[in-house]
Amino acid sequence: MPSSRMRWLLRDETGVAAVLVLLVLVVGIAEPDFLTRSNLTGTAHNACYVGLMAAGMVFALALREVDLSVGGVHALGVTVGAGSPPIPASAATRPPSTPRSG
Repeated sequence: MPSSRMRWLLRDETGVAAVLVLLVLVVGIAEPDFLTRSNLTGTAHNACYVGLMAAGMVFALALREVDLSVGGVHALGVTVGAGSPPIPASAATRPPSTPRSG
């Protein structure tokens, strides 16, 4: 038999999940392109960075070490990355050149 605290936690999590499902359905009905495979894939791809940071912060919070610099470091990395020129895929996979002997 779950304790009253466990029942409250389950009720709270169920409410959040129900609101999320309702929100996705309402937006999907209002904007049919929202539920396309490419949009859902793009949304998941963009959310994975925040999810990875959140997963890393779980350890800091579990050890009662609060580190507020994670958001700032992420913002700095995005800003610097947005200003740097992209690396072509061919340059990233090309083997290093060897000097020619003449």
